[in-house]
Amino acid sequence: MGDARDQKASETRTFPQVERILLAARQSGQKGNLREAEALYVEARQQSQDLHYAEGEARALAGMGACELGTFEYRQSLHSLLSARDLAARVGNPFLSGTIAGNLASLYIYLNSLPEAAEEIDHSIYYLSLARGKSASQTLLGAYLVKADILYHQGKPVEGKYSAQKAIALAESIGDKRSEAFGWKKLAEYVLFEQYDAPRSLYEEADGYLKNASKIEAETHEQDDAFFETQVDQAYVTLCLGRPKLALEVMEGAMTSASALNLSKSYEVLQTKGLILAQLGRTDEALGSLRSAVQRADEWRSAALPGDVSSTATVALLHSVYSDYITRAAATALARNNQALMRDSLEVLARSRAANLREQALFYLQRLDRLPPEYYDLLRQLEAAQAKSLAEPGGPDELAARQIRARLSVLQDQVGLSANEFSKDRERNFHQKSLRDIQQSLGAEDLLLSFSLGKKMADTSYMWATTGDSVNLYSIGTRQAIEEAAEQFKMAVRSRTVSDASRCHLADMLFSNLPPQLRAKKHWLLVPDGQLLNGIPWAALPDTGQPRSAYLISRRDVRTLPSELFLGIRKQKLADNFVGIGDPIYNRADSRLSSGQKRIGKPAQPLVLARLAGSETELENASRAWNSETSALLTAEHATVADLQIAIEHQAPGILHFAVHVLSPEDHPEQAALALSLTPRGLPELLTPEIISTLQLPGTVVVLSGCASQRGRVLPGAGLIGLSRAWLLAGASAVIVSAWPTPDDSARFFEAFYASLKTHDIATHSVVERTAAALRDAQLEMQRDPGYRRSPDYWAAYTVISKE
Repeated sequence: MGDARDQKASETRTFPQVERILLAARQSGQKGNLREAEALYVEARQQSQDLHYAEGEARALAGMGACELGTFEYRQSLHSLLSARDLAARVGNPFLSGTIAGNLASLYIYLNSLPEAAEEIDHSIYYLSLARGKSASQTLLGAYLVKADILYHQGKPVEGKYSAQKAIALAESIGDKRSEAFGWKKLAEYVLFEQYDAPRSLYEEADGYLKNASKIEAETHEQDDAFFETQVDQAYVTLCLGRPKLALEVMEGAMTSASALNLSKSYEVLQTKGLILAQLGRTDEALGSLRSAVQRADEWRSAALPGDVSSTATVALLHSVYSDYITRAAATALARNNQALMRDSLEVLARSRAANLREQALFYLQRLDRLPPEYYDLLRQLEAAQAKSLAEPGGPDELAARQIRARLSVLQDQVGLSANEFSKDRERNFHQKSLRDIQQSLGAEDLLLSFSLGKKMADTSYMWATTGDSVNLYSIGTRQAIEEAAEQFKMAVRSRTVSDASRCHLADMLFSNLPPQLRAKKHWLLVPDGQLLNGIPWAALPDTGQPRSAYLISRRDVRTLPSELFLGIRKQKLADNFVGIGDPIYNRADSRLSSGQKRIGKPAQPLVLARLAGSETELENASRAWNSETSALLTAEHATVADLQIAIEHQAPGILHFAVHVLSPEDHPEQAALALSLTPRGLPELLTPEIISTLQLPGTVVVLSGCASQRGRVLPGAGLIGLSRAWLLAGASAVIVSAWPTPDDSARFFEAFYASLKTHDIATHSVVERTAAALRDAQLEMQRDPGYRRSPDYWAAYTVISKE
């Protein structure tokens, strides 16, 4: 490619003024003066354009993009970096192209768009491999480490391990000891990724990697945060190798400095110490350390960026912290009959789930660029205040942190995230939202069942049964046994091979310990965990204690919630307006296309979707059964996001009914979207969770009758990420989803549902109570049908997921 240094020197002589501005901008950026740096880059870009200096313009745009990324102006950063990438490609400078691609990867990481980040970092590695010089090698090393981190957060430890090995080899060749040590630690992470039941050989492998990292850090005399993190990891691996006393020695050595507890993720330190103490039989000390880890995790996530807490690896790590405390606190509570510990473990469980919901809502707002710069400024202030308060508990920084959280809550309310439901203080302050508040939200006939399946397959699982005046805790078998029974039951119902034995097995595991007075409650509110979230047909379970032929819904209605803290004041009024969306135009040969629409272009990758011909009839029959004076049925060319938004604005619907296809990438069910009519590009318009979550639908009942509308990704501790959660974040009171495809007929099921919903105890029951009862009525009516509808594989596919 020629001598890059000679080329650079030539450019400096030819365009000295531009190069001086670019140097000043880079120096300002290194000092953290991002606004000043951005202004200089803008000036350099203008001068480069005037002088027709394409490379200077590309470098200026790249610098602008980096500054905008640092100030959280994601959309503008993306525009600048993409423009820089196009210019760099024309210039033919691989080092510049590689650097820009690396910046784009960083941007996508912030947005938690990991597939896009992985693609860009691959481009970065390709271009940097073509470049020459020490700067190129150093940047390439960083790209390998970023790729390793992306793969880790994507849950691809094998690929991440290979990338880390490439980084280690390159670091050795250029003498970068810090990066080499970091690479060894990454290798240990990949070996242990979600390996809660790993064989001894894996722990021994990780132990070797960590020892390499420790040796390098000791040789370079860098006793910094990275060193302490290595020691904590070493203590955990030593514990897993069955040497708890030695693990404690390593941990206590790491904790001799206050720095160990001032780490950004100090909850890992306290969690590891708690696990070691538990193994040594020091139960009370272990619980104290694990409880402190939970508190630190609460504080960390309250100041974290939305993308930081949404990645797969971070979600799994946080789940591990909460799960370790919950599992051990529940076991101790049962052993000692300790009511305070029983209640506290449930509060921690509920608070963790509520935090996950808030973080998901913030992530959607961030993706749509609806979080103002002030929000990120407040997060930086909160992070700094919390870090200082760790060194001086009870001091002025602790008060400052509380004040910043209050300002964040106000700002969240302004951008459309209800502070009443998702406030960070409400998650942390027991006086504002405690188990007592949850109990006060329960009616006399309500039974709230909360599940925690643990993180290891051999862990004992627990269920809390909460009513308005009592909290009871039960152990319900191992996680492995429950998840296997749940999956077998679901598949048996779907395939019409369900037997009395398979029906009773799961029900007995979950509910047999409930005393008669609790089983008799008429409204069951379930907060599932693990595989219990994945489309379990609750309605088809048997009613324990009754004849085997009796279903769970024969004496009660059942609905699920994503978090116990969603419970609150229940809305009594359900608006009369009905909005239905169905029978979209899915292909260019559709006779309903107007002459103008027939100019729709052929998509680069054709997506063939069958027309849902019966869905228009479904909407008409459902609307007729609801008997609304105001109905809007959006079909054909009107089945679009724009028409839906207009209908929501004008109608303020009580019922929002979809009869469309549900699409999602094969490996990313959490990205499921509703497929509407074709766009001018010839592809279906997608109503994504991000768009859904920003709609305003207070008190609405949303019905998703399309195939497998309950699709989503079950993340540990975070629950089911997908369409149903997005509708709840938009304000819907309840969402009806199907766990698998059901026959596309003329809405016989939903006719029964809406007829019941219209008349069901309007004066005395809330929206969610009426919805759950109406779904139960429809399911019972289907059982009396002489045809295929009587089979559970038809009616049990539907579930109510509610907010209140």
